[in-house]
Amino acid sequence: MPWMKIDDSFESHPKVKSIPKGKRTKAIGLWTLAGSWCARHLTDGFVPAYMVGELGGTKAESSLLVAASLWREVDGGFAFHDWTDHQPSRAKVEEERDAAKERMRAARERKKGARSGSVRP
Repeated sequence: MPWMKIDDSFESHPKVKSIPKGKRTKAIGLWTLAGSWCARHLTDGFVPAYMVGELGGTKAESSLLVAASLWREVDGGFAFHDWTDHQPSRAKVEEERDAAKERMRAARERKKGARSGSVRP
C-alpha cells in the first residue's frame, strides 16, 4: 500500500501560508485526507468533486486549495499540483506490486522445493 509523502517543511511553505490562518487547518485537513484517498485508490492525484464532501470538506475549502496552487480545478474535480513529482504514480505502484508478487511466488516455489524431500546422494 502506498503512502502519501508530505515534506517536513510543508507547514511553512508559501503556498500553505497563503491560506488565511483561520481557514488553513480545515483546508489543509481536506488536502491531507484527499491525498491519503488518492494514494490508496491510485488516482495519480485526481480528486473527484464528490469526494470533497465525502471527506468532510467544502467548496470554499477546495477553492482555497486552488487559490493556493495546491490543487488545480480539472474536469470532474481537482488535481494535486505536481502529484507524481512527490508521490509514486499508479504505474510505479503497480509495477512494484507485480515485482513483489513475483518475488513471493519464486520464494514459495523455492520453499516448496526444499520441503519436497528430494535429497541428493
